[in-house]
Amino acid sequence: MTELAASRVDPTARPARVRKRIHWLAYALVLPIILYEGLLIVYPIAQGIYGSFTRIELASKNPPVWVGWDNYRRMFNDPGFWQVIQTTLTFTALVILVALGAGLFTALLFNRPFRARPIARGMMMMPWALPEVPVVMIFIWILSPQFGVVNILARSSSRPAAPRRMADMTFSPPPQARAAPKPITDCARRSARRRST
Repeated sequence: MTELAASRVDPTARPARVRKRIHWLAYALVLPIILYEGLLIVYPIAQGIYGSFTRIELASKNPPVWVGWDNYRRMFNDPGFWQVIQTTLTFTALVILVALGAGLFTALLFNRPFRARPIARGMMMMPWALPEVPVVMIFIWILSPQFGVVNILARSSSRPAAPRRMADMTFSPPPQARAAPKPITDCARRSARRRST
């Protein structure tokens, strides 16, 4: 009797229609991200590759002209291109080395036991834990010229007037700092005169 019941009920057997619905449901769920990726990532990349084989005159009504590999030949023969490649590779290597070295050093440092380790670890997590927008809004409030904490403390100090530098959006330097580069320009003029003679 039990063998007969087991043979009638097959747990792996499903109707074909249910299997098709599950299949189509998966495609329907994936379709929006495929359309998004195709329109906003793949299409601009393909358009850029096609545009690299044409001569496009910006702000002109002339249509793009097919030039084939001429753009690439001109790029590879330009010494400035190789200088940019060298600078980019050097910068990339240095950033990777410094980032990995600093991260490893910090991880090893904060893994050692010391007195304020929980506080230091919490401070290291603050940039990750606090989003940028609320932090910026808090600092705008702190540095506000009318009711900011910094200006309130400056007004209550022994100084006669609160600093107005935070109200000035240009952050112009004081007159003493503006006059500082004059000796540098005089020195540059003298050295240019020496070179010309």
